[in-house]
Amino acid sequence: MIDGELLLLFLRKGHWGVENLRRAQRFLRKNNLCGCISRPFANMKDIAPYYRQNAQALDLALRLDAGASLHFFSDLFSAYMLRQLPPEGLNFLCYPPLFALLERDKQQGSCLVQSLYAYALCFGSCARAARLLGLHYNSMKSRLEQVRRELGPHLEELLPAVYLSVKALLLTQGESVADCRGLEARLGSRGEGVDLS
Repeated sequence: MIDGELLLLFLRKGHWGVENLRRAQRFLRKNNLCGCISRPFANMKDIAPYYRQNAQALDLALRLDAGASLHFFSDLFSAYMLRQLPPEGLNFLCYPPLFALLERDKQQGSCLVQSLYAYALCFGSCARAARLLGLHYNSMKSRLEQVRRELGPHLEELLPAVYLSVKALLLTQGESVADCRGLEARLGSRGEGVDLS
């Protein structure tokens, strides 16, 4: 028992290779469960802090609508660290011009922040981002040109800041970036993101 929760340990011989991870993911999906893989540790007496980290990270993955059945704490680390800050701290960490872009979306009914976030998720590939959003390539290119006019020509250098900013906004004011929610899961389901299925 840890923190009043019953903890079940499954010990297996050998290495957690990709095939074993796929089996674990299929088992979790079949039984409508979610799991989180912690960072490695050597002593079973040290399991409590790893369990608490994983429990919080798994809750965070569900709140961020990550859409997978098997999560890795290392993948959620940045978002996990952001969550430890108060909401005003999260807003402070956001890339400032993004707020102006959000305001423009709100006033004009555009989707520039969503397009930029999709572009960040696709590592700067306009074609992949267009497919993710169900847009024609030229429509996506036009949106990105509008974003460049707002944020400057070197958009690719800003993508890590955009990614973390949207993650922070999803935690603090999710309604302002509601159209960004689920994009990462959709990317994984298309086999274009990190997916073990």
